[in-house]
Amino acid sequence: MRIKPFAAAVALAFAAQAWALPVTKVGWVERTGTTSGTDAVEVWLRLTVTQLDAGPLVLDGTSAGFGASDFEKLAQRGLARIDEISNSGSASCGSSDTFFPQPPLRRCNDPAAAWGFQFNRGANGFFVAQAAPIEPGQSRDYLFATFTPKNGPVAAGTYRLLTASLHVAVVGVDADGNFLPVALQLGATCGVSDLDCAFTRTVTAVPEPRTYALMGLGLLLMTAVARRRAK
Repeated sequence: MRIKPFAAAVALAFAAQAWALPVTKVGWVERTGTTSGTDAVEVWLRLTVTQLDAGPLVLDGTSAGFGASDFEKLAQRGLARIDEISNSGSASCGSSDTFFPQPPLRRCNDPAAAWGFQFNRGANGFFVAQAAPIEPGQSRDYLFATFTPKNGPVAAGTYRLLTASLHVAVVGVDADGNFLPVALQLGATCGVSDLDCAFTRTVTAVPEPRTYALMGLGLLLMTAVARRRAK
């Protein structure tokens, strides 16, 4: 979506007649749970419009849902022209027991990392333009991202994603014509230091092949004993 400088100026001039972006909050849909260590872990977020005296939240890649306060925020951050508007998000983790690679690994896509991380840009995703607005008092759930085991079963333990946030990302230029991205945050699940609010999945121990063999032998013995007693 492209907005020419003249169009942006007109939008600013008439912004007082438009709705401002509604007050929203973001939360985990299912904050805690368990996984086997071999299954993918989906991270779902719920976006709720909480301000009842505002219009619907528009996430279709245009400035239709912007109001005077939104344009004022953009101008205060140095944005002189809008070139593109999109849906964006971020995820943050800590330094221990998280889904993300630990030192000396530094990157989420490191080949040696236990989990692979991928934002969802497909079905039920937040990162695509959405025609249906969210009315005040309504919520919408999004499959935000997925963690997938990369190198066999993940070790037992509790893995954390500390916080996730959703934004309206606005890209344009400043008064000098320099590229300038600005994010209008819709909300975040919690603070990065709030461990009690983190998204967690507890990986249960995956039995080794030898363990499976012993379990199978035990079942056979139990079956044999049961048959002998029946006779």
